[in-house]
Amino acid sequence: RVQHRLLALAPGNYGERRDWGVISLRAGQASAALEMLESCLKTCPPDERDFLIQQISDARGKLAQWN
Repeated sequence: RVQHRLLALAPGNYGERRDWGVISLRAGQASAALEMLESCLKTCPPDERDFLIQQISDARGKLAQWN
């Protein structure tokens, strides 16, 4: 809930969006996480690109398990 509020206060903040995506993935909300993480990948700093790609891969894997 806290992360939702932080994101609502600063919806354009890359760090808040990234954190929300990662937390959502860990909370079992892979679909929402995937959408947010893919959005973050477009504007991420180069040093975070590999991390985001791994998180996106994990989200896709979880979605594939459920289908």
